Amino acid sequence: FLTVERMQSPVQSLEQLARQSRINYTVVDNSNAHEYFKNMKHAEDIIYRVWKEITLNASNDQKKFRVWDYPVKEQYGQILEAIEKTGPVPDAKTG
Repeated sequence: FLTVERMQSPVQSLEQLARQSRINYTVVDNSNAHEYFKNMKHAEDIIYRVWKEITLNASNDQKKFRVWDYPVKEQYGQILEAIEKTGPVPDAKTG
């Protein structure tokens, strides 16, 4: 009997890209895409810090904001980490 391994479906979103580890990817160093992922990671960090402050130090007026499960996906941090691990390339041709 012959068997054929089916190809996995291609990555179709940033969330899928962040969750997978089979495909290495990067960006052009200091490009708009690189800055985008840096900025989004920074925004995730700020949102996490604010959420943590509200959750741990909520007063009676802020109890409605107290949630124990972090409500934001941290995909940009994972993507930027993968980019930095691979290393940004100097230009698209090199990439």
